[in-house]
Order: sequence, then structure tokens, then C-alpha cells
Amino acid sequence: MFSKTITLTASKEEFVFSDGQRESRFRPVVYLAPDTKKILAVGSAPTGGKAYLTVDIFREQEPVVDAFSILESMFRFGVRSLVSGFISPPPSLRIAIAADIRAELKGFASSVFRAAATGAGARKVEIHEEKA
Repeated sequence: MFSKTITLTASKEEFVFSDGQRESRFRPVVYLAPDTKKILAVGSAPTGGKAYLTVDIFREQEPVVDAFSILESMFRFGVRSLVSGFISPPPSLRIAIAADIRAELKGFASSVFRAAATGAGARKVEIHEEKA
């Protein structure tokens, strides 16, 4: 059984995960429980009328929680939206990082994204930095 290759195009405005047939798009925003800081939802607000804190990891001035853990959660969410079942082998990720994120992370974008993708379960990670 072959593992899937998923492409991620990441910018401050939107993360787009694609496997060539399906696509998952969401804003790089998470919603946290106000008391425990547990992640309730990624990309769009949770349903059910729960109170939550909104965190955009590329726009927040004061970090509310560990931004790396949030990035890893977003990777996990994007991959799971395209990979079905527990039987499939871990996917490979091809990541295109936009110039706006590279500027924000000051030269560490490739390392941060590679570590987050690996932590989220990617088997292999390729990083491509988009031209400005």
C-alpha cells in the first residue's frame, strides 16, 4: 500500500491542503477553550455555542499558547481531512511556504514547518519556498 502525497500551500491568509483530487482550505486560525487553552476547532469557529478564544498564530502580538503546537495541530487537521481511515500509511507532505510567512519567521520557516509536519505524522517532508 502506497502512502499519499499531500501538497500544502501556506500563507498568512490561508492553508490549502490538496491530494490532487480533494482540497481542504482554512484560515490559519484556531479556537481555544478559554479556561484550559485546549484546541476546540481549526479554521472555522466551533459549533454548539461554546465560549472560545480566537488565535491567528501569524497575527497575534502576545502568544496565548505555544504557537508551534498550534501549527502542528493545523497540519494534523489538514492531513486528516484528506486521509481517510487509520489503516493508510503516513502521507508525504510537499509544503510551499509563502514569502509572508518566511518574513515572519525570519529564516526559520523551513525548519519550523518541517518539524511541525513531522510531529503531525508526515512520513516525508519536502519544503519549497515560494518566490516573493
